[in-house]
Amino acid sequence: MEIHQPRLRQSVTAVILSWPDVEARGQAIVNELASSVDEIITLTNSAGNSTKAQNGCVNLGKEAFFTKKFQHCKDVNPDHVLLMIAADSVSTNWAELAKAVRQAFEQHKELGIWAPTNEGTPWKGQRTILPVARISDHLTESTVVDSIVWAISPALRPHIFQLHFGENKYGWGIETLVACQAHRLGFRVVVDQNQVIGHVQGSAYSQRDAEIEELELLKGLKIDLRLLLAAAQRKLRITKRAERTGSTVLIRVEQKFLGAVFEIFRQFGRTRRV
Repeated sequence: MEIHQPRLRQSVTAVILSWPDVEARGQAIVNELASSVDEIITLTNSAGNSTKAQNGCVNLGKEAFFTKKFQHCKDVNPDHVLLMIAADSVSTNWAELAKAVRQAFEQHKELGIWAPTNEGTPWKGQRTILPVARISDHLTESTVVDSIVWAISPALRPHIFQLHFGENKYGWGIETLVACQAHRLGFRVVVDQNQVIGHVQGSAYSQRDAEIEELELLKGLKIDLRLLLAAAQRKLRITKRAERTGSTVLIRVEQKFLGAVFEIFRQFGRTRRV
């Protein structure tokens, strides 16, 4: 378990990703978070031209799906943790979730990405957990996390927005790319077992188009990012197979090998932060 030193209070900016069908739900999240974070911004994509911030809400225009909203977060205060929340996600206590985010980044200086437990995603449980020592009793290290709700450290963010997201409109694959970049640079990527959110899987746009964009985004990566991506995808596949057929010695050995790949990158990744 990681030994950590107390740190100064970490500021947090919450960004609510909203759209016309869920704007009321997004505003409810804003209301719950009002006294728990340092700044709140709502990004939406209502019809019409984009508009500047009004009462903390920015309309980025009708075609602004996940990628454009994510890129807009580049302008968030560089000293703040970036906490992103999809407006259609559900938590029993958003204030407690924000508190957990703040504490995690205050206590673990190598933390790059934090996410709550989310059962409404294929990236969950043993499919992503790495077989390494936990950094705390409730934070498990993971290959990838879901971007429905996640938080990114100030130290990692400049390295994230150096990445090229191409013509990816809907944002599929970005969470995977961001997590692999974090591992590549030696940051920790964790899921908080004490914080659970709900989210119904599905989308109002063409998932086939989103999948094509994801393939285009990920196929041009540098060799080290491709290796991490392949390891994450392989762990997902073999664990899903184990869920159907039961675990085998071969699967367990392969899972340990994949865990070792991520650990090697973590150990040597700090030297890449230039």
